[in-house]
Amino acid sequence: MDNIDKNLLLNFVKKQPLEDLPKEILIALYNETKSELSKSKEKCEGLQEQMWGEEIYEEEKEDLKKQLNDMMDTANDLQATLHKEREDNESLRKKLNLKKKGDESSDEELEDGKRKAYDNFITQCCQWNARRIKSRCMDTKKMHEVAAGSTEQLYKNFKEWAMVNELVVSKGKSKLLPSRDQFSRWCVEEHKRRYPMDWLQNGMAFPLSPNGSHQTPRVNLYLINDPSTGEKLYKHR
Repeated sequence: MDNIDKNLLLNFVKKQPLEDLPKEILIALYNETKSELSKSKEKCEGLQEQMWGEEIYEEEKEDLKKQLNDMMDTANDLQATLHKEREDNESLRKKLNLKKKGDESSDEELEDGKRKAYDNFITQCCQWNARRIKSRCMDTKKMHEVAAGSTEQLYKNFKEWAMVNELVVSKGKSKLLPSRDQFSRWCVEEHKRRYPMDWLQNGMAFPLSPNGSHQTPRVNLYLINDPSTGEKLYKHR
């Protein structure tokens, strides 16, 4: 790198897609650009000091400003590219670690982990309550009372929570999380345990069935904290 003319090197960088360059080259170019940037700043400060005692040609000042701005742009591009590469490497590391954990864990360990993830989500983000919400039937236009929590929507919230807590790195399937059906079954079982006299699935379409359908049950459970930020959703309560 020491044998390469610095101006030629910077001109070469400007013509190359930074994301295609190896990390070692990016780091070397970034350090080179920082060095040139520091020298240009010193020169600029020196010229500014001279302005108090002697005349400086405007053309020379403008040329220096342009060089300084160009090198700053190059340094920023290199820094952004290196940052993205670090993020990509970290994402890949998480994926590999989670895949390894899913592959190496026993069935019993996986089931325990799934249940623990479910319990933690319910504890951190949800609340059991027998309150009903009103929903309008599109056919009859009448209002009906239904259980507050759709297990389908709660499962979507659960997947968001799992990503934020780094249990998975995407919303796809994972051996480390319960399936939608398993999650829904646990919700229904807990609802029936807590509210044994409050369960009605009459085979009718939503919202005529208070606890939804067998495919998409509704339970006395609803979200109180944002699964992504942990902030309360109903601060006025």
